[in-house]
Amino acid sequence: MATLNRHRTGNAVAKFIRRNLLVILILMSMLFGIVLGCVLRTTGSLVDRRNHFYLKFPGDIMLNTLRMVSVPLVVSSIVSSLASLSMKTSGSIGLKALIYYLVTTVCAVITGTVGIVVISIGKEAAEQPGRISNSMSQLDSVLDMMRNALPDNLVKATFSKKQTVLSKHNVEIVNDTGSVIFNNTEDIAGRNWSSSFMAVEVPTVISVPGTNMLGLIVVSVFLGCVLSSMEDKAKPLVDFFQCIYQAMMRLILIFIW
Repeated sequence: MATLNRHRTGNAVAKFIRRNLLVILILMSMLFGIVLGCVLRTTGSLVDRRNHFYLKFPGDIMLNTLRMVSVPLVVSSIVSSLASLSMKTSGSIGLKALIYYLVTTVCAVITGTVGIVVISIGKEAAEQPGRISNSMSQLDSVLDMMRNALPDNLVKATFSKKQTVLSKHNVEIVNDTGSVIFNNTEDIAGRNWSSSFMAVEVPTVISVPGTNMLGLIVVSVFLGCVLSSMEDKAKPLVDFFQCIYQAMMRLILIFIW
Protein backbone atom coordinates (compact mmCIF):
# COMPACT_ATOMS: atom_id res chain seq x y z
CA MET A 1 0.00 0.00 0.00
CA ALA A 2 2.82 2.38 0.89
CA THR A 3 4.59 1.51 -2.34
CA LEU A 4 1.41 2.26 -4.32
CA ASN A 5 1.04 5.64 -2.61
CA ARG A 6 4.64 6.53 -3.33
CA HIS A 7 4.11 5.53 -6.95
CA ARG A 8 1.02 7.73 -7.24
CA THR A 9 2.81 10.62 -5.57
CA GLY A 10 5.76 10.23 -7.92
CA ASN A 11 3.46 10.23 -10.95
CA ALA A 12 1.67 13.32 -9.67
CA VAL A 13 4.95 15.12 -9.14
CA ALA A 14 6.19 14.09 -12.60
CA LYS A 15 2.97 15.34 -14.23
CA PHE A 16 3.22 18.62 -12.33
CA ILE A 17 6.82 19.11 -13.44
CA ARG A 18 6.00 18.30 -17.07
CA ARG A 19 3.00 20.63 -17.03
CA ASN A 20 4.93 23.52 -15.45
CA LEU A 21 8.40 22.80 -16.77
CA LEU A 22 8.72 26.14 -18.54
CA VAL A 23 7.79 28.14 -15.43
CA ILE A 24 10.17 26.08 -13.29
CA LEU A 25 13.06 26.62 -15.71
CA ILE A 26 12.35 30.37 -15.87
CA LEU A 27 12.38 30.67 -12.07
CA MET A 28 15.59 28.63 -11.83
CA SER A 29 17.20 30.82 -14.49
CA MET A 30 16.19 33.98 -12.64
CA LEU A 31 17.67 32.71 -9.39
CA PHE A 32 20.85 31.63 -11.17
CA GLY A 33 21.14 35.04 -12.82
CA ILE A 34 20.65 36.88 -9.53
CA VAL A 35 23.29 34.79 -7.77
CA LEU A 36 25.76 35.08 -10.65
CA GLY A 37 25.20 38.83 -10.90
CA CYS A 38 25.82 39.32 -7.18
CA VAL A 39 28.99 37.24 -7.33
CA LEU A 40 30.35 39.11 -10.33
CA ARG A 41 29.46 42.45 -8.74
CA THR A 42 31.44 41.72 -5.58
CA THR A 43 34.41 39.90 -7.10
CA GLY A 44 34.77 41.59 -10.49
CA SER A 45 36.93 44.59 -11.33
CA LEU A 46 36.73 47.34 -13.90
CA VAL A 47 38.83 45.22 -16.23
CA ASP A 48 36.05 42.63 -16.31
CA ARG A 49 33.47 45.13 -17.57
CA ARG A 50 34.10 44.00 -21.14
CA ASN A 51 33.43 40.38 -20.16
CA HIS A 52 30.25 41.49 -18.41
CA PHE A 53 29.20 43.21 -21.63
CA TYR A 54 29.62 39.95 -23.54
CA LEU A 55 27.71 38.13 -20.81
CA LYS A 56 24.70 40.37 -21.55
CA PHE A 57 24.59 39.28 -25.19
CA PRO A 58 22.28 36.25 -24.79
CA GLY A 59 19.89 38.34 -22.72
CA ASP A 60 19.87 41.10 -25.34
CA ILE A 61 19.00 38.56 -28.03
CA MET A 62 16.21 37.16 -25.85
CA LEU A 63 14.70 40.59 -25.21
CA ASN A 64 15.00 41.55 -28.88
CA THR A 65 12.99 38.52 -29.95
CA LEU A 66 10.22 39.32 -27.45
CA ARG A 67 10.12 42.98 -28.48
CA MET A 68 10.01 41.91 -32.11
CA VAL A 69 6.69 40.10 -31.70
CA SER A 70 5.10 42.45 -29.14
CA VAL A 71 3.55 44.89 -31.63
CA PRO A 72 1.96 42.34 -34.01
CA LEU A 73 0.83 40.28 -30.99
CA VAL A 74 -0.98 43.19 -29.31
CA VAL A 75 -2.53 44.53 -32.51
CA SER A 76 -3.69 41.15 -33.82
CA SER A 77 -5.05 40.02 -30.44
CA ILE A 78 -7.13 43.18 -29.93
CA VAL A 79 -8.46 43.31 -33.48
CA SER A 80 -9.31 39.62 -33.70
CA SER A 81 -10.92 39.57 -30.24
CA LEU A 82 -13.11 42.62 -30.75
CA ALA A 83 -14.03 41.68 -34.33
CA SER A 84 -15.35 38.29 -33.23
CA LEU A 85 -17.74 39.83 -30.67
CA SER A 86 -20.90 41.83 -31.00
CA MET A 87 -20.67 45.59 -31.42
CA LYS A 88 -21.91 46.31 -27.89
CA THR A 89 -19.51 43.85 -26.29
CA SER A 90 -16.61 45.09 -28.44
CA GLY A 91 -17.12 48.67 -27.31
CA SER A 92 -17.21 47.63 -23.66
CA ILE A 93 -14.03 45.53 -23.91
CA GLY A 94 -12.25 48.24 -25.90
CA LEU A 95 -13.07 50.84 -23.25
CA LYS A 96 -11.79 48.54 -20.50
CA ALA A 97 -8.56 47.95 -22.46
CA LEU A 98 -7.98 51.71 -22.79
CA ILE A 99 -8.71 52.30 -19.10
CA TYR A 100 -6.33 49.48 -18.17
CA TYR A 101 -3.56 50.95 -20.31
CA LEU A 102 -4.08 54.46 -18.91
CA VAL A 103 -4.05 53.17 -15.32
CA THR A 104 -0.84 51.20 -15.86
CA THR A 105 0.73 54.24 -17.54
CA VAL A 106 -0.12 56.43 -14.55
CA CYS A 107 1.32 53.80 -12.20
CA ALA A 108 4.51 53.71 -14.25
CA VAL A 109 4.80 57.52 -14.10
CA ILE A 110 4.30 57.49 -10.31
CA THR A 111 6.86 54.70 -9.88
CA GLY A 112 9.38 56.56 -12.00
CA THR A 113 8.84 59.80 -10.08
CA VAL A 114 9.28 58.04 -6.74
CA GLY A 115 12.43 56.34 -8.03
CA ILE A 116 13.89 59.68 -9.14
CA VAL A 117 13.12 61.37 -5.82
CA VAL A 118 14.15 58.51 -3.52
CA ILE A 119 17.15 56.87 -5.19
CA SER A 120 17.94 59.42 -7.93
CA ILE A 121 17.32 57.14 -10.91
CA GLY A 122 18.43 58.90 -14.08
CA LYS A 123 20.18 61.70 -12.21
CA GLU A 124 23.30 61.46 -14.36
CA ALA A 125 21.28 61.71 -17.57
CA ALA A 126 19.33 64.69 -16.23
CA GLU A 127 22.51 66.53 -15.29
CA GLN A 128 24.05 66.21 -18.73
CA PRO A 129 24.12 69.55 -20.54
CA GLY A 130 21.90 69.95 -23.53
CA ARG A 131 19.41 72.20 -25.20
CA ILE A 132 16.39 70.22 -24.00
CA SER A 133 14.86 71.22 -20.67
CA ASN A 134 13.18 68.76 -18.34
CA SER A 135 10.77 71.23 -16.69
CA MET A 136 7.62 69.84 -18.31
CA SER A 137 4.14 70.49 -16.96
CA GLN A 138 1.37 67.98 -16.33
CA LEU A 139 -0.64 69.57 -19.13
CA ASP A 140 2.12 68.79 -21.62
CA SER A 141 2.08 65.14 -20.54
CA VAL A 142 -1.70 64.92 -20.97
CA LEU A 143 -1.52 66.54 -24.41
CA ASP A 144 1.27 64.13 -25.41
CA MET A 145 -0.92 61.23 -24.37
CA MET A 146 -3.77 62.54 -26.53
CA ARG A 147 -1.42 63.06 -29.48
CA ASN A 148 -0.07 59.53 -29.15
CA ALA A 149 -3.60 58.11 -28.85
CA LEU A 150 -4.34 59.26 -32.41
CA PRO A 151 -1.12 58.89 -34.42
CA ASP A 152 -0.81 60.60 -37.77
CA ASN A 153 1.21 57.71 -39.22
CA LEU A 154 0.34 54.16 -38.18
CA VAL A 155 3.58 52.67 -39.49
CA LYS A 156 5.68 55.33 -37.75
CA ALA A 157 3.82 54.63 -34.50
CA THR A 158 5.47 51.22 -34.32
CA PHE A 159 8.91 52.75 -33.70
CA SER A 160 8.38 56.34 -32.52
CA LYS A 161 6.02 58.47 -30.44
CA LYS A 162 5.34 62.13 -29.86
CA GLN A 163 6.81 64.02 -26.93
CA THR A 164 6.80 67.69 -25.96
CA VAL A 165 10.17 69.17 -25.07
CA LEU A 166 11.22 72.66 -24.06
CA SER A 167 13.95 74.04 -26.27
CA LYS A 168 15.91 77.03 -25.04
CA HIS A 169 16.10 79.89 -27.53
CA ASN A 170 17.84 83.23 -27.13
CA VAL A 171 15.26 85.93 -27.82
CA GLU A 172 16.36 89.52 -28.40
CA ILE A 173 14.48 91.98 -26.18
CA VAL A 174 14.45 95.60 -27.37
CA ASN A 175 13.38 98.45 -25.04
CA ASP A 176 12.74 102.08 -25.91
CA THR A 177 14.81 103.94 -23.36
CA GLY A 178 14.25 107.46 -24.61
CA SER A 179 17.79 108.44 -23.73
CA VAL A 180 21.26 108.02 -25.11
CA ILE A 181 22.75 104.68 -24.00
CA PHE A 182 26.21 103.35 -24.63
CA ASN A 183 26.35 101.01 -27.65
CA ASN A 184 22.78 101.92 -28.47
CA THR A 185 21.16 101.95 -31.88
CA GLU A 186 19.06 104.72 -33.39
CA ASP A 187 16.07 104.15 -35.69
CA ILE A 188 14.74 106.41 -38.45
CA ALA A 189 12.62 108.42 -35.99
CA GLY A 190 15.67 109.21 -33.93
CA ARG A 191 14.66 107.09 -30.89
CA ASN A 192 17.35 105.34 -28.92
CA TRP A 193 16.97 101.57 -28.31
CA SER A 194 18.88 99.18 -26.09
CA SER A 195 18.83 95.45 -26.80
CA SER A 196 19.48 92.40 -24.64
CA PHE A 197 19.02 88.66 -24.96
CA MET A 198 17.00 86.36 -22.73
CA ALA A 199 16.75 82.55 -22.79
CA VAL A 200 13.14 81.52 -23.41
CA GLU A 201 11.86 77.93 -23.25
CA VAL A 202 9.66 77.17 -26.26
CA PRO A 203 7.56 73.96 -26.29
CA THR A 204 8.15 71.79 -29.34
CA VAL A 205 6.67 68.42 -30.29
CA ILE A 206 9.28 65.93 -31.50
CA SER A 207 9.37 62.23 -32.32
CA VAL A 208 11.34 60.08 -29.89
CA PRO A 209 12.32 56.42 -30.33
CA GLY A 210 9.92 53.93 -28.77
CA THR A 211 6.75 52.08 -29.67
CA ASN A 212 3.59 54.16 -29.45
CA MET A 213 1.62 51.34 -27.84
CA LEU A 214 -1.25 53.62 -26.82
CA GLY A 215 -1.84 54.71 -30.41
CA LEU A 216 -1.67 51.14 -31.68
CA ILE A 217 -4.19 50.02 -29.04
CA VAL A 218 -6.62 52.83 -29.90
CA VAL A 219 -6.42 52.14 -33.63
CA SER A 220 -6.79 48.40 -33.02
CA VAL A 221 -9.89 49.00 -30.89
CA PHE A 222 -11.45 51.17 -33.58
CA LEU A 223 -10.59 48.66 -36.31
CA GLY A 224 -11.93 45.74 -34.28
CA CYS A 225 -15.23 47.53 -33.61
CA VAL A 226 -15.61 48.44 -37.28
CA LEU A 227 -14.90 44.87 -38.39
CA SER A 228 -17.43 43.65 -35.82
CA SER A 229 -20.12 45.85 -37.37
CA MET A 230 -19.32 44.60 -40.90
CA GLU A 231 -20.14 40.98 -39.94
CA ASP A 232 -19.54 38.51 -42.82
CA LYS A 233 -17.86 41.07 -45.08
CA ALA A 234 -15.00 41.40 -42.62
CA LYS A 235 -14.38 37.65 -42.26
CA PRO A 236 -11.24 37.53 -44.50
CA LEU A 237 -9.56 40.33 -42.56
CA VAL A 238 -10.62 38.87 -39.21
CA ASP A 239 -9.18 35.49 -40.20
CA PHE A 240 -5.98 37.26 -41.20
CA PHE A 241 -5.54 38.87 -37.77
CA GLN A 242 -6.49 35.65 -35.98
CA CYS A 243 -3.83 33.79 -37.97
CA ILE A 244 -1.23 36.42 -37.08
CA TYR A 245 -2.19 36.16 -33.39
CA GLN A 246 -1.81 32.37 -33.33
CA ALA A 247 1.50 32.58 -35.19
CA MET A 248 2.87 35.19 -32.74
CA MET A 249 1.85 33.07 -29.75
CA ARG A 250 3.72 30.08 -31.16
CA LEU A 251 6.76 32.24 -31.90
CA ILE A 252 6.81 33.56 -28.34
CA LEU A 253 6.63 30.03 -26.96
CA ILE A 254 9.54 28.99 -29.18
CA PHE A 255 11.64 32.02 -28.20
CA ILE A 256 11.01 31.51 -24.48
CA TRP A 257 11.98 27.84 -24.68
